[in-house]
Amino acid sequence: MPKILIFIIVGVLLLAGGGVTVMQQMELGPFAPDAVESAEAGTEDGAAKPKKPKEDEPDPPIFLTLDPMVIPIFQGDKLNTNIQLTIQIEVARKDAPEMRKRMTKLKDALLRDLMGFVPRHLRDHKELDIDILGRRLMVIAERAVGKGLVDSVLIQGILDRPAN
Repeated sequence: MPKILIFIIVGVLLLAGGGVTVMQQMELGPFAPDAVESAEAGTEDGAAKPKKPKEDEPDPPIFLTLDPMVIPIFQGDKLNTNIQLTIQIEVARKDAPEMRKRMTKLKDALLRDLMGFVPRHLRDHKELDIDILGRRLMVIAERAVGKGLVDSVLIQGILDRPAN
């Protein structure tokens, strides 16, 4: 008897979830668009019209992902740790082709600077300060490829792998 009751309860829950999903996807019942929203869209029957992009709206930016950069940190003559940085560069859509051409130069400039900056920073601080690192990477990027081409430098991840 208890097994049948469990199957009935599970069945009712699955049917209720399926019903809510169907109503949501077909925009029925409480998921139907409001009359105000359909009036703003310019239709009377609630059918959505495709929006035309406005001329004034800027194109969304493009994020170019760099290969992960590994910076070895030595203590004396011995490898202490490896720090791996994953970085994305935000550029305007119109500047993306030019930025792709300059990507090798940018990677080189960032890696050269990080090889010197990160060990010096870790001497004075216990861990990397993401804000300081982000500002520094932005300055180096502007210096390497020119001002105005890079909108921002985003640090996606920092992985500290101690040496064995």
